[in-house]
Amino acid sequence: MKNFLRITVLSAVLMGAFSISAHSRVTLPSFFSDNMVFQQNTQAAIWGWTNSGKKVTIRPSWTSVKTVAVPDENGKWSARIQTPTAGGPYTVTITDGEKTTLQNVLVGEVWFCSGQSNMEMPMRGFRNQPVEGATDVILSANPKTPIRVCRIKRKASLSPVTECEGSWHENTSEEVASTSATAYFFAMRVQELTGIPIGLLISEWGGSTIETWMDRETISTRFPGEFDLSFLDGKDLPKKQNQTPCTLFNGQVNPLVPFTFKGMLWYQGESNRYRPEQYVRLQKEYVAMMRRLFENPDAPFYYVQIAPYQYKEGDGNSFTSGYLCEAQQKALDVIPHSGMVTTMDLGEFGSIHPRKKKEVGYRLAYHALVGDYGYKGINPVAPSYESVKFEGGKAIVTMRVDAMGLSPWGQDIIGFELAGSDMIFHPATGRIKDSKTIIVNSQDVPEPVVVRYCFRNWSEGNLCNNWGIPAGPFRSDDWDVERMDGSILRVMSYNIRNSHAKDGDNAWERRREATPEMLSDIQPDVFGIQEAYQEQVDYILEQCKDYKMVGVGRDDGVQKGEQMSVFYDANRIELLKWGTYWLSETPDEPSFGWDAACRRTATWMLLEQKATGRRFYLVNTHLDHKGAVARKEGLALIYNNIQKMNPEGYPMVLVGDFNVFPDDECLKDINSMMNSARFKSRDADPKGSFNGFGEFDIDHLEKIDYIYYSGFNHSRRFKVVTSSYAGKPYVSDHYPIYADLAF
Repeated sequence: MKNFLRITVLSAVLMGAFSISAHSRVTLPSFFSDNMVFQQNTQAAIWGWTNSGKKVTIRPSWTSVKTVAVPDENGKWSARIQTPTAGGPYTVTITDGEKTTLQNVLVGEVWFCSGQSNMEMPMRGFRNQPVEGATDVILSANPKTPIRVCRIKRKASLSPVTECEGSWHENTSEEVASTSATAYFFAMRVQELTGIPIGLLISEWGGSTIETWMDRETISTRFPGEFDLSFLDGKDLPKKQNQTPCTLFNGQVNPLVPFTFKGMLWYQGESNRYRPEQYVRLQKEYVAMMRRLFENPDAPFYYVQIAPYQYKEGDGNSFTSGYLCEAQQKALDVIPHSGMVTTMDLGEFGSIHPRKKKEVGYRLAYHALVGDYGYKGINPVAPSYESVKFEGGKAIVTMRVDAMGLSPWGQDIIGFELAGSDMIFHPATGRIKDSKTIIVNSQDVPEPVVVRYCFRNWSEGNLCNNWGIPAGPFRSDDWDVERMDGSILRVMSYNIRNSHAKDGDNAWERRREATPEMLSDIQPDVFGIQEAYQEQVDYILEQCKDYKMVGVGRDDGVQKGEQMSVFYDANRIELLKWGTYWLSETPDEPSFGWDAACRRTATWMLLEQKATGRRFYLVNTHLDHKGAVARKEGLALIYNNIQKMNPEGYPMVLVGDFNVFPDDECLKDINSMMNSARFKSRDADPKGSFNGFGEFDIDHLEKIDYIYYSGFNHSRRFKVVTSSYAGKPYVSDHYPIYADLAF
């Protein structure tokens, strides 16, 4: 074995592929090993390398029939061997004149398991995050139980490779402790009921996005222009290897092609929750790709809907999880031979890794037992939303469910929300009327027009079918989807607090990680920052690759001094033109204005949405903190320029730190021409934004940051971002504010 490993490493270095040994003995990929499981009743793939130039003969002990493979010019050979009905243990001998024998081989059902950290989470759990019931499972593990596991070691690559690390192991306590809890509970239940040996081929990476598990051909042909793949032609892997298209496919899937398995288990989605519409298409194409490459067009695909969790929004009230769950539900309709496990009853407010993995694994097993192994008498399919009508101030919700109906009968169904035409949601209660109908009402919504169920990141619900399978999140509306198709523009204003300030524990160097986390959370289409020095601008650009920016230093018109920079999501927004002027009597050059204590500027841009072609202007400024005349005259200059710069009548946005309260006289002209999102939004957050690093409590924040708009249909939402990020209590001495503006 030592000689084999030494030769493998040397050959990989010299030849850039899986090794061909230095003498004639056949070599195999590491996952063709002792203790492995071959898929039963099929033509199972097997391959390897030889440099002998001789034919390779494969002799399984379950048959007297031998299979002969001819190596190509590079020494690679491949074959298909007919496998029997489940059984074992067997041996498989491969020879080109010198024998290699696989010992203790089983024939049974092999399941390929992949995804991110919830698929990764081992039976022993993560630190401070246990798996419920794991102790007894680990201690009860017995090598005689025919469950075998092969875990593929993490490896990202810019190009497809043929080598990976991972070998098969018996069902020992040590092995079970390190194995995916979800996958193992699945295997345990299926093996227990069918008596068939089960093999788990596990290839996962925590935090991974689905596109990392897809090949370049699929991404480039099925998603043209949606992903930048140019880095794949370079030499260096990106820092976030687990969130970069194709890299995990190249390193952890391609080496396995075309290993023969029964079906696929998939637990992933959290890292794609900001792109739900795209996720439906990605998941469909991922499954099609896997079935094509592994030459298994009917392979079942069973996946797990993500569980409720607060995420980074602080109180769990945002809807990103709901959108992703909705996308996962939609995927059922476009992926043949698929099934989805719901987890609405398993989530944990403070942990993204639910401890109840047994329930997840068993529910996956129910799909396989009913869908693939002929079991009857239960229905593993979760109830799903069908339709709603509104009568007498109530929502009458109809569900898709089998004849056994919904539960719990005679109890309140929690997790519902209703909203009227004001688009503000209120808690509501449901009661089951008959086998598939629920009556939902809320005293706070006398005329509902929309119903939602458990659609927020953190929700608790109790609606199930008669077999205890919970319903997943659903909604009757398409609100906020407009933002995804460009009908909603998310604009942010953010006084970042300059990096030269002596703020002690709140100094920029100690809190800077919070800014990219906040931006990743809120995902503004465009945002203006105030007070930023060049190193702060550079840090945002470095950490937030989707954004580009314009702006100049106020002291020299280049980079010196604070900037009123504007960042825009280059995937969604195109810059047409921009400029900067100084709030002074000489606006075309760096200058002080009136009684200002500092040079003050305004940065303007003409932007265009790529998806829709809609154009709009944005102006970002920071009025003086001392000079009242400078504030008044500076804002008057902005007012006049806004009128002059927009003869086309495009929608206009003005953002910034004005250093005045809403009733200040200097806002009179702007208020006559534009709407304040703080006061005109349909869903308006009443809080202020200036916190002074804790000087003001949450109920007494100063309202000195603004977002004004004109030319838009309305402002859907105005929010003050008070959440903490990266473990820091404050992202700045100002909370960021944002508005969702509807064209």
